[in-house]
Amino acid sequence: MISCSDEEELKLEVYNPEIFAFDIGSENEVNSTIRVRGFKQSEEGQEFTASVAYELDLVKPDGNTEKSFISKVEDLKFRERVKDSEIDIQFTLDSTYVPGKYQIIFNIKDTYTNNTAVISSEFELTE
Repeated sequence: MISCSDEEELKLEVYNPEIFAFDIGSENEVNSTIRVRGFKQSEEGQEFTASVAYELDLVKPDGNTEKSFISKVEDLKFRERVKDSEIDIQFTLDSTYVPGKYQIIFNIKDTYTNNTAVISSEFELTE
């Protein structure tokens, strides 16, 4: 009989990216959500914890990419073991970002296992 550890069985997945941009005067507010699953959860007392890091690359309408445009580590806490979790990401783009189609590349990492996943989604800035 062959046995695998929890880390080997986990496969980090990111799915269902949603991005919306809102003109708020002199800048645009961008709100996005993604769902992640397959991350390691550690039991601590009566809680389960997980740690998911993300780096966002921003692809501009001219094709140039701002690498690691935004990066953060989300320390998650749950009352019970969960199958997935939503991550909300918000940022602003000032008036130097021209109208057009943009793409966000979500680079996700489970900091407990170092497993990674990538997904992308587009949004548009309008005049």
